[in-house]
Amino acid sequence: MKYVTLDGGKYRIVERSKTTNYGYIIYPSEKNKFIGTVGIRKGVTGKDEFDTYIHEFLHGCARFADEAWVHKTANDISNALWE
Repeated sequence: MKYVTLDGGKYRIVERSKTTNYGYIIYPSEKNKFIGTVGIRKGVTGKDEFDTYIHEFLHGCARFADEAWVHKTANDISNALWE
């Protein structure tokens, strides 16, 4: 299993087939033994996968940020790096 650290929190990376979104994040808490989850929908590949990882990692690093900011920033970063 792969793990990342985002803003001091530990997250495991998982692939899930039963999610309608490209990705999701569950923040570390006492309930989950202080290990969060970044989930990516199984079958998402290429630039969509790349963008989804950036999007979810931004959520982990900037919990204060609203969805519109995360979405725009993830797209900007993935477009800049993918080209």
